[in-house]
Amino acid sequence: MANLEEKKYSSDFHIIDGKLVKYRGRGFRIEIPSVVTSIEEDAFYNCDSIMNVTLPEGIVTIKDSAFSMCTNLVEIKLPNSVVSIGKACFSGCSSLAKVDLGSVQHIGEYAFSKCAALSNIIIPKSVKTMGKSVFFLCSSLYEVNFLANLLVLPSSTFEECKALNIVTLPKSLETIESSCFEECSSLKELEIPVNVNKIEGLAFKECSSLKEINIPFQVSVLENNTFEGCKSLEKVKLPLAISSIGHGVFEGCDSLRYIECNLAIKANLKKYFSLGQRLKLKIKEAKE
Repeated sequence: MANLEEKKYSSDFHIIDGKLVKYRGRGFRIEIPSVVTSIEEDAFYNCDSIMNVTLPEGIVTIKDSAFSMCTNLVEIKLPNSVVSIGKACFSGCSSLAKVDLGSVQHIGEYAFSKCAALSNIIIPKSVKTMGKSVFFLCSSLYEVNFLANLLVLPSSTFEECKALNIVTLPKSLETIESSCFEECSSLKELEIPVNVNKIEGLAFKECSSLKEINIPFQVSVLENNTFEGCKSLEKVKLPLAISSIGHGVFEGCDSLRYIECNLAIKANLKKYFSLGQRLKLKIKEAKE
């Protein structure tokens, strides 16, 4: 039966042992044969005719760049059988506006980068790992809700998502990696989960609308340029555990007026600011 089905679709679909190797058609709406269990690397790369694709239950993996540069694809719904989507899987799908991730467990790096029409997305509970830059340069992305119990938010996850305004981070989160929210210029506020113990350098660089930030009590180091260019930032509360502040952490934070920190940091904090900033800045010692 599988051989007959593969033969039936051979004019548009190149399928070998359940692996969809290449799509050769020019259809607007396509339905992938039920025999397919894996969509291989570049299988639909640059298929700019496709507007809608139906994925059957039974597909387990969608590999690197499988749908990359399908610039007219508007919607994708992953069946619950899909476990993994690869690197740059939907990268450059500039019309992709609606995504249902089903029960996927791994999202590869750059998976949805440059998806300019994507405005909101839910990261389901099933997700266990994500690669870096998954939503890099998604210029219309406004709202993200994490249901997954992730420990790490990888580097550049939302870099240059300039419309990003609402983010609900997982309570399980422990690490926010470098450049994670860099140039999220519409982000005004963000609740960082209490379990976070590490925020890497450049994490919030050029978040120019961010007004206030409370850093969780377990964070002991602020790495280089963490809040550089956050020109609307007015108030920062540093945890008592903070023992070190890197270079340029508050560079360009021209609106900063109030910092709460421990006594040891207070003694050295002013050296990180220009004379003009120091004259306006109030530094208060935090209490237990």
